[in-house]
Amino acid sequence: PGQDIVCAGVSALVQTLLVSIDSLTEDKIKYEISPGRADIYYGNLSEKSRTLVDSFFIGVCLIANDFPDNVRVI
Repeated sequence: PGQDIVCAGVSALVQTLLVSIDSLTEDKIKYEISPGRADIYYGNLSEKSRTLVDSFFIGVCLIANDFPDNVRVI
């Protein structure tokens, strides 16, 4: 119990981050998505993208705090 909703929450945050940076900024990022894992690579980001990334990390950390057996931020 909980794994499906946790996965859906993290997946929504990841997708929102990727689409937001692509749609709202000129910055480019690279990413690799695989089952149970998202690797996001970025370099020099604009202030707008940094804010989006910060917001993403806040959301993921909230989920990781509530579900430490299911989410790990490294």
